[in-house]
Amino acid sequence: MRFAVSVGTTLGAMSRNLHKNISLALFFCLVFCSSFLCGQDLTPPQLVSVAFAPTQVNVANADQVVNVDLHWTDDLTGVRDMIVSFSSPVSGQSDAFGTVTASSALISGTLNDGVFRVPVTFQQSAASGDWILFRAEAHDEALNFNECLATCLNQINAPTIVTVTAVTANNPPVVTNPGTQSNEKGDSVSLQIQASDPDGDTLTYSAIGLPPGLSINTTSGLISGTLGLNTAIVSVSDGTLSTSVNFDWLVTQATTSSETVLVANFMNGNNAVLNSRVYLWNPSTSAGDVTVRVFTLPLSGGTAQELTATPLNIGTLGAKSALNIKLAEDILDQLPGITTPYTTDGGNLTLEFTIGATGVEGSAQVFSSSFAFGTYPLQEIPSTSAGSPTVLVANFMNGNNDALNSRVYLWNPSASAGDVTVRVFSLPLNSSTAQELTGTPLSLGTLGAKSALNIKLAEDILDQLPGITTPYTTDGGNLTLEFTIQAADVRGAAQVFNNSLTLAFGTYPMQVIQ
Repeated sequence: MRFAVSVGTTLGAMSRNLHKNISLALFFCLVFCSSFLCGQDLTPPQLVSVAFAPTQVNVANADQVVNVDLHWTDDLTGVRDMIVSFSSPVSGQSDAFGTVTASSALISGTLNDGVFRVPVTFQQSAASGDWILFRAEAHDEALNFNECLATCLNQINAPTIVTVTAVTANNPPVVTNPGTQSNEKGDSVSLQIQASDPDGDTLTYSAIGLPPGLSINTTSGLISGTLGLNTAIVSVSDGTLSTSVNFDWLVTQATTSSETVLVANFMNGNNAVLNSRVYLWNPSTSAGDVTVRVFTLPLSGGTAQELTATPLNIGTLGAKSALNIKLAEDILDQLPGITTPYTTDGGNLTLEFTIGATGVEGSAQVFSSSFAFGTYPLQEIPSTSAGSPTVLVANFMNGNNDALNSRVYLWNPSASAGDVTVRVFSLPLNSSTAQELTGTPLSLGTLGAKSALNIKLAEDILDQLPGITTPYTTDGGNLTLEFTIQAADVRGAAQVFNNSLTLAFGTYPMQVIQ
């Protein structure tokens, strides 16, 4: 007679009752057992080894089963049934156990020497922590039994721990791809990334590859800023898992203004010895009228004075054509109250040309009756503001020594004033590493709206630096100046000249860094 016993996790009382039922079954078995074998079989089954898998289970979403493989031997009648029990790490919680008949559980060998598999179910209510195998018990057909407890299990080096967790599976966030974006340069952007988390976790947003000027709010996922094919990657994380989406962001050049604005800064541009010219070239197929506003560049002050009450009309620049403009004859001589040569403030002037055509370029030149002292391209004022601040760089070679000095001229085309600071770096002759001479940025005052600032390298900058004497002849007087102006679209020019201000050795536009 054989009894099949179910497997499960029950209360401790149920475990004890089931054990009594097995014993009762064995009693009836003894009645029908072969008198010869039962009389001779006095040795209980022996446990040889124990193995089980898995050793870790997660019961957060469902009951989990651990298969315990027991190698039992029995000398005569053979193994009949067995029970395996794990104790909970929490006091008072029922054991996890499994019981089987040997014939149904045999996976290899014989009932006298075989490996038997006992499934043990850990229910969803099982406490998290280490559950300990504390009992492996077997009976043979002659009612002999072996209850192998902690000491016995230790002697055969049996594994004893199953780790139970109840961690809900984490799902990655769901992100809606916003699709290809397209904006013109200078547009104000506000794009909300739509994302959710199936588990309700707090989300964190990040992005790479956004066009310059845009950023993503890490908490809300809002992409904003003021603006080209850029491929953006937005990632959303719930703290453990993340989801990414890729989308193109096309940044097109803003619709080109129908006009071009160019600036020429003239140092000693018109005096008793020198004169100047401006050359404009129109590459487009449309002609455009040319007007100019004239501002002084004072030697001893930063406030520019406009000499033109209203923009002066110079004429028309033809399509695919050029215009040669003489500073004295075509501009200054046309202004009421201005006489030439214009020697006020050394003849320093800023000219702001507006041409009713797109893409116009130009250059400026200062010369004497027989010699040119430098030609440099006119600086364009963008039709769409790049924002503030403006960062400009001037590189001076032999910018200040026994014979030479230098100046920087800044022009602010915007309607807002801005403070000006400068950082000064040496340019060593024998080393590629620049040394900063300013411990902190040096303040140079305020550049007014629609105004200019005339900055003297020696008097306004070098003489203000501790430990620096002028003329500054170290490394040939080579210097790099980095100007930061808290106003948009400022432009500037730099010039090296002799100390008597009678000879200029070159004028060039400053580089726009930002």
